[in-house]
Amino acid sequence: MHVKDLEQLYGPVSALYGVGPAMAKSLERLAGSRLLDLLFHIPTGVSFRREVTTLKEAAVGDIVTFRARVLKHQGAAGTRGGGRQPYRVYCRLDENMLSLVFFHGKSTYLKQQLPENQMAVVSGKLEMYKGQWQITHPDHVGPIETLREWIGYSASYPLTQTLTQKALQRILYAVFRKTPVLPEWLSAQTLKWHPQWGVWKESILSIHTPKTEADLLPTHPARERLAYDELLANQIALQLVRTFNRRQGGKAKHAQSDLYDRGIKAIPFDLTGDQKAVLEEVRSDLAANHCMNRLLQGDVGSGKTIVAFLAALIPIENGFQVAIMAPTEILARQHYETLRPFAEALGLTIEILTGKDKKPHKTKTYKASAAGEIQIIIGTHALIQEDMVFKNLGFVVIDEQHRFGVAQRLRLTQKGKHVDCLSMTATPIPRTLMLASYGDLDTSQLREKPAGRL
Repeated sequence: MHVKDLEQLYGPVSALYGVGPAMAKSLERLAGSRLLDLLFHIPTGVSFRREVTTLKEAAVGDIVTFRARVLKHQGAAGTRGGGRQPYRVYCRLDENMLSLVFFHGKSTYLKQQLPENQMAVVSGKLEMYKGQWQITHPDHVGPIETLREWIGYSASYPLTQTLTQKALQRILYAVFRKTPVLPEWLSAQTLKWHPQWGVWKESILSIHTPKTEADLLPTHPARERLAYDELLANQIALQLVRTFNRRQGGKAKHAQSDLYDRGIKAIPFDLTGDQKAVLEEVRSDLAANHCMNRLLQGDVGSGKTIVAFLAALIPIENGFQVAIMAPTEILARQHYETLRPFAEALGLTIEILTGKDKKPHKTKTYKASAAGEIQIIIGTHALIQEDMVFKNLGFVVIDEQHRFGVAQRLRLTQKGKHVDCLSMTATPIPRTLMLASYGDLDTSQLREKPAGRL
């Protein structure tokens, strides 16, 4: 596989002919900033444009293409209520009169595309208004030589407010011309199991040229092939991440005093068997020479928070700071109020930081954290802001981890060196899905619920 081929796919949409800064911004908002992003902006509908030579062959709601003679232009005019009438272009098709309606239409452009007393091509959805045929904002108007381009099947795509189907399809055609033929990466055995699958380029172009509604279904061979590619790429990426993380040097953290034991005694209930088992798994991870990256799954009330707190005592014993990040201020304050009595009983400093805190509190917290005076800090996205600095961050807990993006989680762990990470979720995850989605993480589960239900 040539690097130049991939460089083409990862090139910016702004490099396409006719794509200016405003259009590039709209495309980025719709699909992404790269050509590859547009390739994977797949259609959600399909329509058939048939050529008609008389409106007797058509009905209201039909999407048609035809040649018509342009009779006259009627510019937008004011109304008694202060509004404006739309711009209209009157045409004749066979014996029928038809008007093309444009709201906020630009007369200069329309007169260029639809010169009076000349034949033009029009394509769009037929309507009837006050007994007269009309098309509001035709999909296409232009010279006679564009007729063949607007007959046959046509894909329709999700759009943003500033884009039209016509503009997006024009850009996609330009992307298709730049799409290279890539060497096959699927094994011969996989292709033998799925003989209906085409090569990658054939599949990607096929999903953009549907002929029927059935071509839009996930079971279509082209979509199956691309879905398999995506899952395969995800699994390879997860394995690479896991291998990379294993090779990254970590800092072993062992229990060095009685803080961990005192923490367990401070809990007003006995830990469940699951909690004890998970804590042993975490202790083993912390003692290893690589960074921990573990996902803890358990229902609400299964005791995830107290497991995270007890696990955090080991990095604290080793002189590290601990950060606990929650997706909402309510959840962050709930964790703070729950854990503060235990932390203070053990002589630990604990603080909370959210985006809604006032500036004096934020400034004080920033300084204390940078000086290492805060051992446990609980907060929201405020923890990943540039002003938030740690003297020696070594352990991170991310609650409801599925509500944070990968980049957000990385921004927090990158605020320290050799940072161990414990992610938590209350969302039930089937084992096969867990392996597929979180293959880069070691996983633990809490099934029992403690008497105190913290």
